[in-house]
Amino acid sequence: MTEASKEDLATFLAIPEIKLWHDGVAPELKPSTRNLYTIYLMRYFGKDNPATFLKNAQENPRQAALEVKGRLGELYRHSMNGAHQTKYALRSLVQFHEINLTINGKIKIRRTRQKPELTWENADKIIQETDEPYRSIFSFMKWSGLGEDEFMEIQGSSEIQRRIEEQRNNDKRYIKIRLSPRKSNLHDFFTLAPKQYVPEFPLYTKSYSGRGRNLIDPHDLQNVWRRAAKKTALWHEGLGHINCEASSRVNAENPKLHPVFPSSAWGMAAATGTATRGKP
Repeated sequence: MTEASKEDLATFLAIPEIKLWHDGVAPELKPSTRNLYTIYLMRYFGKDNPATFLKNAQENPRQAALEVKGRLGELYRHSMNGAHQTKYALRSLVQFHEINLTINGKIKIRRTRQKPELTWENADKIIQETDEPYRSIFSFMKWSGLGEDEFMEIQGSSEIQRRIEEQRNNDKRYIKIRLSPRKSNLHDFFTLAPKQYVPEFPLYTKSYSGRGRNLIDPHDLQNVWRRAAKKTALWHEGLGHINCEASSRVNAENPKLHPVFPSSAWGMAAATGTATRGKP
């Protein structure tokens, strides 16, 4: 993490209401989850004061709830996963401060078209139209079978990042990335990815004239992916970078596409949606 990013995060964590929450939820949340929530809260509030938000929520919960629902609705249109994580982070914050505020921001979506599929070859075409660090990120997502939630979990966890770097110089051709267990799976949850496709975390936006250099988030990924897909004339409504994750799973058992992996290791990690038990 760069000094500027550390400074931004430290400034946000120094806000009394945020610091009290951050320290208070430590026994309840895993460090990676707490770090992820902190990043989403920092993104949500921006230059707004969390203390003002909490005060308004206490004094006029209905108005505050409607404002939150409106903002989450906008996030849903760009990133459903990002909106969900923001919603959970806000719930954690208001519940800790014992404020009775209903936060859902749920929008009913009726799918009227079939979700477009992305082949491995077309994913490569789109990825080649992106610049670094996004090219490395999308390649990593393709080869690891991970989606944006898992990417953000790695972004926000120094512990996961440390475990990744510890494997850089071992004699294996892949890196095993352990993540938090999912709702329906309390066992080991991990994926395997070829070393050459695992970037150094955390990853940041580019810096221009002193601006930028922020942690990359789902909204950044979606914007870059959309532009690249349009350049290749492969863009269709609903064709998000999440399809890159699905593409890796569909193609996971093709040995010609994955010569670096023992077939059993890749089959466990990617073809089953990266939820695995035991040793590769």
